[in-house]
Amino acid sequence: IQNISLTSARRATATTYTRLTTELSLDSEGDSGRRSAEAQIQAIQADAPDVILVVGGTDRGTERPVIEMAKVVSMALQVLRNEDKPNLLFAGNIEARPQIAEILGQTTNLRAIDNVRPTLDTENLAGVQVELENLYLQRKMSQLPGFDKLRNWSRFPPTPASQSFEKTVAYIGRHNNLNVIGVNIGSGATMVSTQSQDQHSLTIRSDAGV
Repeated sequence: IQNISLTSARRATATTYTRLTTELSLDSEGDSGRRSAEAQIQAIQADAPDVILVVGGTDRGTERPVIEMAKVVSMALQVLRNEDKPNLLFAGNIEARPQIAEILGQTTNLRAIDNVRPTLDTENLAGVQVELENLYLQRKMSQLPGFDKLRNWSRFPPTPASQSFEKTVAYIGRHNNLNVIGVNIGSGATMVSTQSQDQHSLTIRSDAGV
């Protein structure tokens, strides 16, 4: 897993209701880098994540680092009970998908999506963002009391508040030709959305609420 891919993964998770617990890398020099395989396995088991996002390598580039990391993840998950195993998202080198599926596909629910870094100069976050939002709906929002009743009130499916907030800020900016920044401080998370000259961004801090 290369640092450039990790940077893109961070950006993708920052736009969803995601709390990043641990980063594991084979070539990182940060606090979470250069751990032994045993330490990496223990970190995954201790965190008990809902989702593991595996990234690494440009399309048709090197495959070895992401394959090695997949093996570490597989070993960590083998000792977990089925109900405790997280969902796995693979958003790395498309050439590595068959091997990733062979290593991780039998371990837990695995979904391959578009590479977050198909080339060194291209960043593609949409696939990861959509999958994380879907998992949030399935694993968190759908468990809220009264969710099924609320869903039946409209022919449109419920969406996370972040999507509505982002669209509201974008509409205000475009409709009035303004540069807009919106801040939503909620009980469990804080959202910051900006709209400027047909460009918009959204950042969610799931660890900063009132």
